[in-house]
Amino acid sequence: MDICRRPFKGRNATTQRLLLASEHPSTVACKMSFVCIPIICGVKQWDTPYANDPKLNAIYCPNCHNRSVGPVKRKEFISIWFIPLFPIYWGKQLRCPICNWRQDFKNKAQLEKVLREQQNIA
Repeated sequence: MDICRRPFKGRNATTQRLLLASEHPSTVACKMSFVCIPIICGVKQWDTPYANDPKLNAIYCPNCHNRSVGPVKRKEFISIWFIPLFPIYWGKQLRCPICNWRQDFKNKAQLEKVLREQQNIA
């Protein structure tokens, strides 16, 4: 006989049938034996400097109007249990450390174009 369905000692047959029909708590406990493991997931980001040229770190920010924007290499990963597993973004951005404004750029030519346009801003 199954451990969860064995007869209850000290009860008559009618009481046993009623308890089995209404799912006695001991039988429910046997059916719900599973383990719940929480999965902690999130997004991890890394910014590294693109170049150490001082003229690249003084670009005008259109959001906060400071000259603090600089190019960075950005990497974003989906992480599970704090381990980065799947890359979701890998590229270059202009980033303002004051207001956290960001804009993507693809290559050195686009960065030089931004620098030429910055010469016209007072």
